[in-house]
Amino acid sequence: MEEVYFDPYIQHDTSGRRKFSSDDGGIVFAEAWRCVKVYGDFTGALADGGVSAVMPVVYFIWNRCGTPGDPWSECKGNINERGRMMIEIKNLNKAYNLGEENGCEVLKGINLTIPDGEMTAIMGASGAGKSTLLHILSCIDQYDNGEYLLDGELIGRMGDARMAEIRNEKMGIVMQDFALIEDFTALENVMMPLDFSANKRRKKEKRNMALEALEAVSMKEYAGKPVCKLSGGQKQRVAIARGLVNRPEILFADEPTGALDSVTSGEIMKLLRTLNEKGTTMVIVTHDRLVAESCDRIIKIVDGRVQDIA
Repeated sequence: MEEVYFDPYIQHDTSGRRKFSSDDGGIVFAEAWRCVKVYGDFTGALADGGVSAVMPVVYFIWNRCGTPGDPWSECKGNINERGRMMIEIKNLNKAYNLGEENGCEVLKGINLTIPDGEMTAIMGASGAGKSTLLHILSCIDQYDNGEYLLDGELIGRMGDARMAEIRNEKMGIVMQDFALIEDFTALENVMMPLDFSANKRRKKEKRNMALEALEAVSMKEYAGKPVCKLSGGQKQRVAIARGLVNRPEILFADEPTGALDSVTSGEIMKLLRTLNEKGTTMVIVTHDRLVAESCDRIIKIVDGRVQDIA
């Protein structure tokens, strides 16, 4: 089978390039990196390849810049800053191919707020619009009209540079179905956002940051183990560590327990709650009522509208 090389390792790890094969998603990975090189920013890459084409590698392209200093578990969500509104959405709308035969209004007049430090569930049936809403909140996709304020800043008026800065400084994401590179170790997967960071850290610093994130999810002892040899629950913990490695203020999680059994799901939700209590605001998309009920608040989406907030 044809093998492709991942260019960033030529730039960031001159001691040896890492090979990918189409078995582990390397072709998709290489194509996403090509888009980033062409456009210079994640948003441009999405415009070229579409959200679905680059989802497996969104996490480290999108979240490129951490903040050096205190360990991630201490640097976010200072209790003295609580009370501010992290997210404010006003009359937000999103449609695809509107005016065409296959056009569809996905989000219709969405209004909601999420305070700093809250653990919020967005719940709805398949096709309700909850994943589209999460993509807009995490600045992966754009909305058509309305207002979206993130920590007081109007997203719709930001230029590409400021948008990238917001993604880099404030956000982390946990993708549905893990989106890990199976042949890489847990440590290598968690280090990837740091390899793409605009902050040129030394390899030792990046390694230590990744180990801190793995320790926070009780996976440090598995740091050197290939992801393909981990259980589903362990993979999800690694995915969470990767979302946290850049020390975000807010973590977005798309169906974080969707591929797990009920016991493992409960363990993952306890972990997310512990991390939330350390100061990380969380927005979790789920169709699972038990997962939603473990959050502080549930926002229910039905046919693209907010039907209920509990």
